[in-house]
Amino acid sequence: MMAPLVIILTLPRNRRRLATTLLHLRSHTPLTDILVVHGFDGNLAAQQHNVPPLSIDAFEAMPSLRSQNVKVYRGWPVTDDIQAARVVGSGSEKNAWLQYESRFIKLWNADRLRYADFHCRRLTAGDVGCGIAHARAWDIAAAQPEGRPTIILEDDVALLPGFGDAVTSELAALALAEARWHLIHIHSSKYARRRERPFDTPENYRGSLYVAEHRKLLDAYCVSQSGARILASSGYLSHLFPVDDFIPALYSEHPRLDVMDLPCVRRARDAGFVALTFGDDDALQQGVASNRMVGSDSNRAHLIAGDFGVELGGEDCADAVTRVGHADKISKLPETCIVNIHGASLSPACAAAAAEALKRHSFVVLRLPSDGAVLANPLLHSIVDTEALWTQFFASDDDDGSIKRSCIGRGGRAGEHNELMCHGCGWTKQRLREQYHIVCGAWPAEDATSSSSPYVMPSRAVSEASRVFADCMRDVAIQIVSAITPEAVEQLPPLESDASVLDAFHYFNDSSKSANLTNMSAHTDPGLLTMTSTSFVAGLEVQDASTGAWIPVEALCSPMFDVVVFAADVLGSYGVPVCAHRVTMPTPGKESSERVSVVYELRVS
Repeated sequence: MMAPLVIILTLPRNRRRLATTLLHLRSHTPLTDILVVHGFDGNLAAQQHNVPPLSIDAFEAMPSLRSQNVKVYRGWPVTDDIQAARVVGSGSEKNAWLQYESRFIKLWNADRLRYADFHCRRLTAGDVGCGIAHARAWDIAAAQPEGRPTIILEDDVALLPGFGDAVTSELAALALAEARWHLIHIHSSKYARRRERPFDTPENYRGSLYVAEHRKLLDAYCVSQSGARILASSGYLSHLFPVDDFIPALYSEHPRLDVMDLPCVRRARDAGFVALTFGDDDALQQGVASNRMVGSDSNRAHLIAGDFGVELGGEDCADAVTRVGHADKISKLPETCIVNIHGASLSPACAAAAAEALKRHSFVVLRLPSDGAVLANPLLHSIVDTEALWTQFFASDDDDGSIKRSCIGRGGRAGEHNELMCHGCGWTKQRLREQYHIVCGAWPAEDATSSSSPYVMPSRAVSEASRVFADCMRDVAIQIVSAITPEAVEQLPPLESDASVLDAFHYFNDSSKSANLTNMSAHTDPGLLTMTSTSFVAGLEVQDASTGAWIPVEALCSPMFDVVVFAADVLGSYGVPVCAHRVTMPTPGKESSERVSVVYELRVS
């Protein structure tokens, strides 16, 4: 079986969600061929083009939709008796709404009936954007080699341990049996009353999937290459309506007859579309993949047609960013301290821009690309893997503590000429944090029985990922320093005597142990440059040399996709302002999480 392609659907403004999904993937699956696809941000486009609500013509006329020849299905919203009569095929409006509702009652579970009074009443810009995003994914999946499946994930899905093994084992069973299938619901919600029967065609299939009845929720599913071809050629974008209703109509009965009669639905059904699912009692449906419910891009979006009808209750929550309360009230980073990186490496122009930002602010934020084959970017790939592995290490809690205790350093010296001090290397624990400290020129051994190193790594995987991370950070740091002063680069020792350090920190964020809510007080670093990928839990603050203001830089950045670089003491001797920085914890009473941060310091000695 060919290894599946993984597509993550997201929007440029959802970089935090994307970072979380990437981290889950790298933590719980061996899948590495990951493609990020940006969808169409219908809400933003409607706002930019001043499209008023309930204006389908103006919405479709936007250049971004007109160029793709996207046409929405205008008959989707059903809000009155006239529209209900049309949908059920009745010649009279009398009792049409009751007939309309009876279709849902007949086919769906009782707890799903409110769907008709909300989702079937309106079409939003978010619905259109979501449909376009999935259609883009189908085009990519259809272009894959024959036999290669594609896993499609929305950026708000939470993947838990077991996801990778469960999906790949079922794909292998299907491939071995040469079974005919087009889509697998990995995480979904069953609406149909009818029970789902085990999939048993052909007879030599040994997996545990079921033949899907009407299911919604497309935050995690898999399509075969042949299934993607059917979807991509169905003409869905010429009759666009919510994709959560389009997909189940291809393999099961939809309560609405007008949906069943749409050309895009008929075309796919005529091809014999086969959809499978993990059972509702399966571990995958129970928690291996679950929606984080971080806010809907469609439920409260710009209204194109219909109305919002009956409210389903509860407020959608926006993406939460943990804010720390100690810095100046700055809600946005200065544009002059952001450098957007295009491609897989730092160009000379970007290095020069970063150098200018350092001279002005004492720090710069490198913004990595968040679309396409993101793991083809070696720096981002190393950040994702390093974050995942160090998070797992700090979370390890074996009965006798042997995992962490085996990583306590022995001190002493190392390096080619014993010139590198190794005191504090390895794992240590303090009141507010624990950390693992590495001197790059005296890289720790991967085997605890080794006597050649004064400290050992938790595992080979952690060692390899951390070394790639350090190498990538070093390359970027040297490019930036070279753009400021080539003389400083000439002072760097050879790699075997490299005094640069890598630190993995785990802050407990326990406010009861810090009177001033500080994890690490304000300080500067001794080297040339310090670099860190931004954490999921904000804490890092930097002092802007141009204004003197303290900026909660991590709270204003996207985790993993933004790298903060700040000038250290040695670079200060070349006329660059040295960056004071500190690490805070959330104020008491605010929900907080423990914080993991991996930091690289380029040092001369």
